[in-house]
Amino acid sequence: MSDLLSIGASGVRAYQSALNVIGENISNASTAGYVRRDATLREVAGTSGGVLQINAPIGHGVIATGVTRSWDQFRAAEVRTATSESQRSQAGIVWLQQIEGSLTNGGLAGAMTAYFNAAQGVAADPTGIAPRQTMIDAGSALVGAFNRTAAGLAATAADLEATAQNSVDKLNGLLGSLATANAGIGRAAPGSNAQAQLFDQRDQLLDQISALVSISVTTDARGAATVSLNQPGGPVLVDNVQTRTVSVATNSDGTIAYTLNQSGGPQAIAPKGGSLAGLADAALRVADARQTIDAIATDFADQT
Repeated sequence: MSDLLSIGASGVRAYQSALNVIGENISNASTAGYVRRDATLREVAGTSGGVLQINAPIGHGVIATGVTRSWDQFRAAEVRTATSESQRSQAGIVWLQQIEGSLTNGGLAGAMTAYFNAAQGVAADPTGIAPRQTMIDAGSALVGAFNRTAAGLAATAADLEATAQNSVDKLNGLLGSLATANAGIGRAAPGSNAQAQLFDQRDQLLDQISALVSISVTTDARGAATVSLNQPGGPVLVDNVQTRTVSVATNSDGTIAYTLNQSGGPQAIAPKGGSLAGLADAALRVADARQTIDAIATDFADQT
C-alpha cells in the first residue's frame, strides 16, 4: 500500500510540474522570443520484490526531470537568413526613396527644361531684350536647382552616415549581450527553466543580430553560441564569452566601410546581409548620385 501511495504521489508531483510548464506557455504566448516548453518526465527505476518476486520488478512512479524547448536549429537558421536578406532590401529601399526625393525636390529637371526653352527663345530672337532676360533668370533658377539638389543629397549622405553609426553601436551592444547570455548558459543547470530562459534570450539576440548583419551560428554542447559573419569560417563576432566590436567610417568618395576590431588588428569586413549591408549599398548610390550631379553641373558650365 505504501508503494502504491508513493507512486501516486510521484505522479501528482510530476504532473503538477507539467501543468506549471503549460501555464508558463499560456502566460507567455505573446511574449517576444519565448519558445514553447514541454516537461520531461522519466520513470523512476524499479526494484526487485521479495524472495518470491525476484523477477518481478516494481516501479516507483514518475518524476519530472526538467523542461525542453520546441525549437529547431535548422528552421531558426533559415529564419535568420531570410531576416538578413529582407532587412538589406528594406534598408536599400528607404534610402533609394530619399535619393529620389532629393532629386525631385531640387527641381533640377524642370529648371533645365526651362533654361533650354529660354535658350531657344533667344535663338529665335537674338536681339530681343525680353528673351535674354528670361534666359538669365532661367540660368539663375537652374543654378539654384543644382545647389538645392546637391544640398539634399549631402543631407541624405549625412543622415545615412549617422544611421550607420547608430546601427553599428546597436550591433556592438547585441554582441556584448550575447556573450553575457553565453556565460549564463555555461552556468545554468541542464534541463532547468533558467537554461530554457537563457536559450530564449540567446535566440532572440541572434535574431536581432541577423537583422543587422548576415551571420552563421554554431553552438557548443552546453548551448553557448559562436557567431561568424556571413558564412561558416567567416570573421568571428562572438566566440562564447569573447566578443569583438565593429566600427564604421566614411571614405573620401562618400561610401562607408566597416571594420572588425580584434586582437590581431583591425580587419575590413563586408556584411552580405542585414541593414548594415543595405546601408553600404545606399551609401554607394548616394555617392554615385552626387558625382553624377557634379558632372552634369561641370558639363553645363563648360558648355554655356
